[in-house]
Parts: sequence; C-alpha cells; structure tokens
Amino acid sequence: ELGTYFAVTPFPAGRRVLSLSVVLALVALRVWTRLSRIEPGSRAARWVLPAGLAWGIGAASIDGWDALPERELPCLAAKMASERGWSGQGYFVGHWGFQYYAERAGMRIIVPGETKLKIGDWLVLPVNPDGRNFYRPYHGEATVRPDPAYLEPDTTLVWDDRLAAQTIPNLYGGRTPVMSLTHPRMALAIYRVTGEWVPPVDSQE
Repeated sequence: ELGTYFAVTPFPAGRRVLSLSVVLALVALRVWTRLSRIEPGSRAARWVLPAGLAWGIGAASIDGWDALPERELPCLAAKMASERGWSGQGYFVGHWGFQYYAERAGMRIIVPGETKLKIGDWLVLPVNPDGRNFYRPYHGEATVRPDPAYLEPDTTLVWDDRLAAQTIPNLYGGRTPVMSLTHPRMALAIYRVTGEWVPPVDSQE
C-alpha cells in the first residue's frame, strides 16, 4: 500500500495512508509487548499515549470545524435568495461538500458551454484567496469568470472565525495535515443574472 501511494497518486494526501497508519500502530504495539517481555522493568514514556490521543482529537476537531462553511454558506445563500423574493433558478460552481449542500438547497451546478442562465436567475461563485487554483470548493474543475455584461454583483457571504488553522484542502491533497489560516475560511460572491448568458467553455482553468 505504501508503494502504491507513491506510484499511482498524483499528489500526497493523509487520507491515502489511514489504513496503513492503523496497521503500523498495531505492529508497534506488538513489538512493544515483545520487548517488555525481554525487559520486564521497561516502561513506555507516559506522555506518548495522551499526546497521540490529543493530536488525533485535535486534528479531527479542526477538520470538522473547517468543513462547516461548505455546509452552512450554500444554505445561507439559498435562504437569502428566498427572503429577497428571487424567483429564478440558483446556480453555483464548486465541488466536494459544497456541491452536495448547494444541490440540496435547490441550486444547480453550471456546465460551461451548456448551462443557459436567464434573467432573474442568480449565481453563487466561491471567492478564492490570493488567486489560488487549488482551493475549496474549487480544485481543478471548471471555473466561471463573472461577466459584468450579464451579471450584477449583489452581496458577498464571508465565513471568518478566530481559529487560525485549516485542513481543507491540504489534508486531502497536500503535504501538511494542518496549516495556518491567513484568510477568511470561505467566501461566496452572489450575482443576479441580468441577461441570458451561457458561461463559455474557455473559462476552464
């Protein structure tokens, strides 16, 4: 499994070696029980187990918190559209958990070159910090550049908090499980469609 991880994966990701980590932990415990029989008086450092538990719980907690914007912001965008009486169809661009919750909120994903937006529809676009190409909820799929001839900016929803740590997307497609957060956790720009428009295929990155 470790050899396959390096041979076939296009990028490193902690999730790809989770099962391997469990097996290695069992092997380590087995080795320790054998060594303790050879030297009955030897004892493991007491901080090892608590430190491992603390790291695991901490990383899982950060990961769960970091995923909240992808669940909450699409629902908030749909609620805002309903409160303002927008009767058109809502559209979005994105993937991962964001896509799941956006579709559950009644929005439809845009397919460049095919999806036709009509007057009265509305569009939700993620705002990527620092122009990053690999970021939530974008990660290589089609992107849409807002055309002012057909889209009117309405508002921006921003999720920001005091926890300066992130796991998305670096835990799933990077080398560092937890990274420092230097920008809002997630931001969505909401546009009203003012003219019939088909996002061009050449908007893909």
